[in-house]
Amino acid sequence: MGHKQYSVRETEKEINILVRKIGNLKQQSSVTCITHGGTARGRTKGTQQVDFTPVSNPLQFAEGEAEKYCVVPIQDDDIFEDSETFSVRLAEPSYGLLGRPRKSLITINDDEDKPLVMFDTSHFVVSETQGFIIAGMKRSGDTSVGVSVMCVSEDGTAIGSQPNHLANGTDFIHRLHDESSMVVFAPGITNSSCTVKIIDDHVFEMNEEFFLVLKDPSENTALGDHWRASVTIRGPNDESRIGFNPTEYIVSESEDTVSLRLERTGMDLSHTCSVWCTTGDSSQLEAQPSLDFVPHSEQVNFTAGQRSANCSIQLIDDKLNPKVEGREQFIVSLSTGQNASVSSSSSKAVVILTDKEDIPSIQFGAAEVTVRENQTMVRVPVIRSGDLSQKSYVRCSTRQRSAKANIDFIERPNTKDSVVTFHKGVSRMECEVSLIDDVIYEKEEKFIVKLSHPDSASVFRPHLGEDRVARVTIVDWEDRPRVSLEHGAYTTTQPPAVTPSVPFHVPIIRVGDSSQVLWVNVSTQDGSAMAGVDYEALSTQVEFVPGNARMELEVMLLHNPHNKAPRMFTLLLRPEDFTNTQLGTLISTSITVLPRVDGQGWILPAPPIVVSLPYYHSAADYVRKPASPGYPLVCVTPCEASYPGSNVTTEMCAEAGINVSSIQYSWEVAVPAEGGSGFTPFYSLSDDTNFANSHSKVLESMFFARHFWVRCIATPTQGKGTHGIPLRSEAATIGSQNGVCETVMAPGLAGGLQGQSFKASLTYINASEEHHPNTIKVHIEIPHQDGMVPLISTLPIHNVRYLLTEEVYRTHHRCSNLDAAGGFLRSLQSPNSHEEYQGERESSSLQLYQHLDLKKCMWTFSAWFSMSELVDRCGGQVISDFQVGSSGQSFLTVRVPLYISRVHATSPPGWASLDHRTELSVSLYYNTLLWHRGPVTEPSLTARVQVTRMSLDDSGRLVIDITTQAKFRGQFVMQHPHLERHVSCLIPPAHLETQFSLELLWSASTWEGPEQTWRATSTYSLPDYTGEYKLELMACTAPPTQAYAVVDPPACTPHPPQAFPLPLAIQQSHRPVPLVYTLNTVFQLLNTPDLFLQDPREVDNLQKVDYMGSFGPGQTIYGRVLWHPSQDLHSAYQVYIQRVYLCAGADGYIPTYDPTGELYNEGPQYGCLKPSSTLKHRFLILDREQPYASEANLSLPGLKAHFARDLPEFSSLKQLSGVDGFLLDTDGLYQVNSGHQWYLQVLYTIGPHSERPRRETSLHSAITSTFSPELNYTSPERETITIELNKVPEEGTEELPTPSFLASLYTRNGTNMRSFQLESTSATAQNSIFLYVLYAVVALLVLLVIIIGIILIVKRFYNKSEKDKVIVVRSLKNEREEFRRRGETKALERPKTLPPNMTLNSESNLQTVKVKTLAITVRNNLEDEGTEV
Repeated sequence: MGHKQYSVRETEKEINILVRKIGNLKQQSSVTCITHGGTARGRTKGTQQVDFTPVSNPLQFAEGEAEKYCVVPIQDDDIFEDSETFSVRLAEPSYGLLGRPRKSLITINDDEDKPLVMFDTSHFVVSETQGFIIAGMKRSGDTSVGVSVMCVSEDGTAIGSQPNHLANGTDFIHRLHDESSMVVFAPGITNSSCTVKIIDDHVFEMNEEFFLVLKDPSENTALGDHWRASVTIRGPNDESRIGFNPTEYIVSESEDTVSLRLERTGMDLSHTCSVWCTTGDSSQLEAQPSLDFVPHSEQVNFTAGQRSANCSIQLIDDKLNPKVEGREQFIVSLSTGQNASVSSSSSKAVVILTDKEDIPSIQFGAAEVTVRENQTMVRVPVIRSGDLSQKSYVRCSTRQRSAKANIDFIERPNTKDSVVTFHKGVSRMECEVSLIDDVIYEKEEKFIVKLSHPDSASVFRPHLGEDRVARVTIVDWEDRPRVSLEHGAYTTTQPPAVTPSVPFHVPIIRVGDSSQVLWVNVSTQDGSAMAGVDYEALSTQVEFVPGNARMELEVMLLHNPHNKAPRMFTLLLRPEDFTNTQLGTLISTSITVLPRVDGQGWILPAPPIVVSLPYYHSAADYVRKPASPGYPLVCVTPCEASYPGSNVTTEMCAEAGINVSSIQYSWEVAVPAEGGSGFTPFYSLSDDTNFANSHSKVLESMFFARHFWVRCIATPTQGKGTHGIPLRSEAATIGSQNGVCETVMAPGLAGGLQGQSFKASLTYINASEEHHPNTIKVHIEIPHQDGMVPLISTLPIHNVRYLLTEEVYRTHHRCSNLDAAGGFLRSLQSPNSHEEYQGERESSSLQLYQHLDLKKCMWTFSAWFSMSELVDRCGGQVISDFQVGSSGQSFLTVRVPLYISRVHATSPPGWASLDHRTELSVSLYYNTLLWHRGPVTEPSLTARVQVTRMSLDDSGRLVIDITTQAKFRGQFVMQHPHLERHVSCLIPPAHLETQFSLELLWSASTWEGPEQTWRATSTYSLPDYTGEYKLELMACTAPPTQAYAVVDPPACTPHPPQAFPLPLAIQQSHRPVPLVYTLNTVFQLLNTPDLFLQDPREVDNLQKVDYMGSFGPGQTIYGRVLWHPSQDLHSAYQVYIQRVYLCAGADGYIPTYDPTGELYNEGPQYGCLKPSSTLKHRFLILDREQPYASEANLSLPGLKAHFARDLPEFSSLKQLSGVDGFLLDTDGLYQVNSGHQWYLQVLYTIGPHSERPRRETSLHSAITSTFSPELNYTSPERETITIELNKVPEEGTEELPTPSFLASLYTRNGTNMRSFQLESTSATAQNSIFLYVLYAVVALLVLLVIIIGIILIVKRFYNKSEKDKVIVVRSLKNEREEFRRRGETKALERPKTLPPNMTLNSESNLQTVKVKTLAITVRNNLEDEGTEV
């Protein structure tokens, strides 16, 4: 037998029992397989239950057959039986013996017929009102016998009650674990049930659940898969009902909202519930959503015990375009009740809209109208309101009162001739009544105008409004007789000494009715002029006879030799009789008598002079000398003691009555013209900044720079509005020496300004400190340069000119030195005693410059802020990093952004800036509060709001980019479905007739103070957008434990919009071209055209796309110059590459660009621009003005280079503003034996788009690469440089002529330099062929020596190895005779080793065998051609 035991299921048809034969398999044999019953019974006579079919079968093993199977059929039935066995044994072997084992035991398993009891399903659902739950049960397997099982209940959310005691609040009656809970299945029964009583109460309940469990099955019975089932009592039950009461509402369309009452009924109102109130779709004949009402969907909530609530629908009145529509209706429905059901009879309410107010109404626009008689016509406005879509008519007629028809006005009769017609869409007409004007003065007269007979072509006939009668009052003011002076002021010169008195005539006029006699009294009144000294006193009466309208009054002026200043007296009119005489508008006039001083006017005796403020008291020594570039300028007048020759001029000023304190000052500047030829015309300074005034005696250094021309204008004044003749000073030249701080001049920016490093720190001040305890100190130190003013803020600094001149632009910079309240400017201290000239300066200038240490040439600013101020006002961030062990303290980090701009004067008059940005941080420990959850407070819905950019699109509409950073945990959202009435928006000032659309462009993926970008666009184009805007943003807060996730709508709690004021000032100009700008250009080398054509504004980090590897043969170098995308000049300006140079240094020299020689202290260096002995090769590979230049040593034959703009496949580069590029093929570089380090230098200009560059900027950037560490010069600020090719001494070879783009401009071009490497290849050095051949020969010799050595070692190894042999055995069929000749006996007596050239089986099939002490015995007694070894 193959196995002693077998196991088989009753459901299997048969079992195969393995029988094996071992030993000689070439002999046929047989054996008989016989079954014997055990507990399992075979089929016999009288046996009904059979488990298997008995067999007695012989098994025949053929020659070579080793295995056979004895097959025994298995009988299946439906009766459950435990495991039963029978046996199979072997008997009657033939041509063989029986081995062991001879018998196998077979076990029949009958598990599938075992009775199983279970529930029909694992979950039952029942209603509380059903009373019982009948849980179906079933059994499977053998049903011929009876079985039983316990069905008991267990509590869940539903609570059961004991069968003999019903408790309050229970939901069902328990089935206990006793005999009463037994379920019995009789023989043949397969289904039964487990019944549980459900308790019905009147308490509102949601879904509740309990469990039924089967336990203790009877013998030979098992529990099925569903032995445990859950029962859900369906809820909610006993819920309240909600419906409308009433279900019909009639409202007027003019009402803003309609409030629908919801009523809640039911027995249990002790719970909260809600229902959705929504407006439904309407047909074409009914009210339309978004036209007649606002579509509404609202969840109405009921609190515990609340019986009624309201659902408010907002109505839309067509006030702007009223139209009579008749009665309209829409339906409001209730649905989706939670903890309550919707009443079927009152689930809908009908809202009927009426529009009686839209029926046309005609009335006068004013009930009282006053008109002057000389207007000849009165136009009484007639207003039509309501539906204007039809033509309407109304009569307008007159009725006389005190004014008589056809005497004072032309009558309008009540006939068809007096009809006023309103055409379609017209809401205002005028009822015209002609007036009759005369010259006779009359008092007020009145008549009335009346409307009647309204009519229309429409079925909706118009009606008259309340003001259907208007009263017209005619006033005759122009005919009223009045007496007045002709002018309000006169100026004359006092009589000369030769004529002591001179008459001066003053006209008096009468207007209005001149048919009567009038008298008026005239008198004089002293002012600075005295009666009897400067003029003769006058008091008289003037008579106007009928028809006379003009009289002249004579006043005698007297010569006063002591009069050195203008003097004034007054002439007054007074009526003789207030009843008959009325005075006009001018009843007094001033007469100013100017002194006569030897024929001179009001003028300074000499022109003023301009000197630096420190030389104010010794101005005579510094006249016509260059002024200091760092000190303020002062305008010295001849009336001051410091003026040259003041002993004479001061007396002249005193004689002329000129007071020094009343002199007014203004300033003019001129800047060097482009190209270095002369200066531009003088420009008047008009901008007053928060630090300095351009109309004061002292002009601060922020208004000028080196090489400027400055002059002042002095105007003597006296009194209010009395100005003398202004005089200009000679122009003072601003020099480059004797500055406040002797700093090294740097080429590039105007005035030699350059970027320098600065120091900034953030320090926590402990609570134990005496000054500023428990604050965070911000300390900044900035090196000073002449003419420079530092601006400090924690917000980005844009639009420097507007920041300095307009206060509205400084309101957002709450932590800065732009304002005294910003924290960085300390209160003004008195100037030092040795600097008495400081008293001439303004207090705002002194408050700023007191932070400048002249000895150290260092600006020092310090500010102290509390933690709240630093975060809420200054834009700081607080980060809690970690908790320190178990000490109860936390490690805190505070980060604050810092922006610094160095502002300086530039050409044309204005300001430019060098900008810096950094981030300060300070770390400290603090005691932890509620560390496991963090301190939770009510969020303050504030934010940091900053206008980052304002521009005008092609249509002239204003586009405002706004950045916000929330100061709460959450985000701002455009809208939220939980607050549908609110939306984020930008509200313009009331006087602007436009609206703004607001959109959210980007939002950070976090709840923790995210930064968000918004864009607002105006609807219409306006010439002036200046005003106070209001940004309303919806705050949406998130709890501290909620993680951020991108869902729609956002998973946060919305709040009503928060308002943020935005004072903005922007106007449209005809040509908004910036005169001065600063750029941060980048020179990139790329290796793929895709990166070359990529828009820089789409790249997060420009350094990542810059290729820093080596270039190999066949590659193309893509070079481009671009300004930083943050400049965002759009298409107004473009970068133009003019020339591209290629050079390589000699003897390891690294070319650098340092025209002044002060950067590296190696003398002037010009990179690749100028020939030099330090350059091994220098090539001009591209020239836009001379494309075919071929000067010596300036071109490389075979080198392929192109401007990208000249190639059609790169035409898309023109669409990128601020980008220009070129292409260079590397194959030509391998023709030159110059190593692998090369340098590219570009010359570029910046000018208007699609034109020749009109204005260029100069910028030099030293780009550092890993292949040239000597170029690792990093300036904290991009520097502008001056390239003067004409002034550099030529060295060696001849240079190209200066191009026009350089010669015609005043040193306003830019250059960038960059290094790159070539990959090493055999073609790089043509003179190294001999070395290559030598290397090859040596390598061959070495290889030959190695091969010989290996052969000798192998041979020696095989000679010494006798035990390990390799033999080749040949078929003995071919070698049998050879063995016989050697003697068969000898071959059998000792071991033999076959010759090494013998083959096995065939001549062509060689097999190699490695053996150890191989002994071969050969037997040739086989009949076939074989070998037995």
